[in-house]
Amino acid sequence: MSHALSGSRKASYAIFLFALAVRIGYAHYYYGLDYIRDGDSYQYDSFAQSILDGGGYRDQERGLRSFRMPGYPLFLAGIYKTAGIDAPFAERLTTVKIAQSVLSAATCLSIYYMGLQ
Repeated sequence: MSHALSGSRKASYAIFLFALAVRIGYAHYYYGLDYIRDGDSYQYDSFAQSILDGGGYRDQERGLRSFRMPGYPLFLAGIYKTAGIDAPFAERLTTVKIAQSVLSAATCLSIYYMGLQ
C-alpha cells in the first residue's frame, strides 16, 4: 500500500511540474511574461493597486467603483501584497502570470487525484 502511495506521490509531482513548465513556457514563448493582450489587465491592476493603497475598490484612472467584479482584483491585490510588489506594471504582470500558472497546474493535480478515486 505504501508503495502505491509512493508511486502516486511521484506521479503527482511529475504531473504538477510538467503542467507548470508547459504553462510558464507557453506564456513566456508566445507572449512574454510581461506582455498583455488587452486593456482589461490595466483596469484589474488599477483596482488591485487602489485596494492596496487604501483607496477601496475603484479604478484609479477613472474613479469607477463597480465596473468589474471584485474577485480577480482581490486575487491580484493578494499576490501583490504577498510578493511585496511595489514595482512597474511589467514586473507585477510577470508575478501574476507565474501565480496563475501555479494555480492552473494545481488544477491538473486535483484532476489527477479525482481520477485516483
